[in-house]
Amino acid sequence: MAGRSRTAAGLLVLTLVAGACGSRLNSDQHDLAVNAALGRGSGGAVAGNQTTASDSSASGASGDTGTASGATSGGTSGGTSGGTSGGTSGGGSGGSTSGTTPAAPKGGNGGATDKGVTGDTIRIGVLSDVTGPVPGLFQSSPQAVNSWANMINSQGGIFGRKIKVDVIDSKTDAGANRAGALQACSQDFALVGSMSAYDDGGASSIDQCGIPDLSAIPTNAARGNEKNGFFAFPNTQQWYALGPKKYIADTFPQAPKTAAMIWLNANVTRSNANKNMEAGQSIGYQWVYQKQVEITEPNYAPYVVDMKNRNVQYVSMVGDANNESRLLQAMAQQGFKPQVREFDSVVYDPRFLASAGSAADGIIFALNIVPLEEASTSQEAQLYQQWLKKSFGSAKPDYFGVYAWSAARMFQQAVEAVGADLTRAKLISNLQGLHSWDDHGMHAAQDVGGKKPTPCFVMMTVANGAFKRSYPSSGFDCNRAPVYAVKSAG
Repeated sequence: MAGRSRTAAGLLVLTLVAGACGSRLNSDQHDLAVNAALGRGSGGAVAGNQTTASDSSASGASGDTGTASGATSGGTSGGTSGGTSGGTSGGGSGGSTSGTTPAAPKGGNGGATDKGVTGDTIRIGVLSDVTGPVPGLFQSSPQAVNSWANMINSQGGIFGRKIKVDVIDSKTDAGANRAGALQACSQDFALVGSMSAYDDGGASSIDQCGIPDLSAIPTNAARGNEKNGFFAFPNTQQWYALGPKKYIADTFPQAPKTAAMIWLNANVTRSNANKNMEAGQSIGYQWVYQKQVEITEPNYAPYVVDMKNRNVQYVSMVGDANNESRLLQAMAQQGFKPQVREFDSVVYDPRFLASAGSAADGIIFALNIVPLEEASTSQEAQLYQQWLKKSFGSAKPDYFGVYAWSAARMFQQAVEAVGADLTRAKLISNLQGLHSWDDHGMHAAQDVGGKKPTPCFVMMTVANGAFKRSYPSSGFDCNRAPVYAVKSAG
């Protein structure tokens, strides 16, 4: 089982963080062996099936009085997009921004209204890979949710109920994910901010028991298709965010006419590459070079020579950061620098910069969050980082933590909208109508109720060994291209 677990961890790194990937894990991919050394072990570890936040003093909150007033409504603006508020319609991106949470109404809040709800507590679960072959792989997920809970509890809770967080370790294993889902079904009101490589393990149990699932990002098709699943980033199999491809075609009109795609020999990467090429072809990309390579490919020079001989001007690869680093180094060694080198946001990690070195300078990739380097421009990002530091000291914010925090804030908004008479059915009904969620501008607006990802994006580049925004000058571009319906997804 350990080998299969390492496979899943690596595949998440290959595909999940890509804003436009849309591909998923399945049982055929468990045999893939990739380097998955992306443990998130810094500071304040949370592990095991434990409760780590239940009052304002938990997890290092030190009883400080928090404030949600940093949250802004209506999304970020700027660039050519007009901000995220122009995304999908319906629902809302609001929620409590006043700095206080609703107090219990006169006469009380109704007490125990549903599973996991009492007169003074709302119990939620975070089902995430914390231990396993890559310790701390998704540790930032429970850290973010606990940080949010500490903030809420410091304000007295919601309608007089404080948040109690159960961290359920899915151990990078499908069976553990199913067991954890069943545990949450029996004790928790909802799942919030979960991140698991084998999240399909618990999908059917979650649907059968009726627990609302507000995962950060689904990683398998079964989880993404849950009837009562509502995801902060609905990165589902049926859609591909085409905006970055269109931006490249508009900016470098000749490059897509001689395009190359390289992918690792695994179902998930092959599927992702095929969707990528299908979507690109719909707007004129001509794939003159398509190559599958082995996971342990030691020498990319022959492929680089082939592309150079074909005058390829656009190169993309679907793989892990180590293989993409080796490809870039081979391109540098061969003096091959096409107009465009685009990668998935798997490269958005300081370890990629260290391994690729100067060969990475000039590459581009897309994000759908406010870049971590620009936290000073987002009051919500500052709020997340403020409470993460209060709760877990040296823990570092990351992409998965952003969406776990967002899932918790989305849960907060839905609970406040439902009111004191809190039930799973009412929460699910509220979330079904949420068609524009941007966590107060922390990321682009996602169609949560419609399970459709955002068309909005930020293009990033690497310059002098650092990540930098390259387009637009601020905010997101939301109007470049619609989200593409993937035909091969059925």
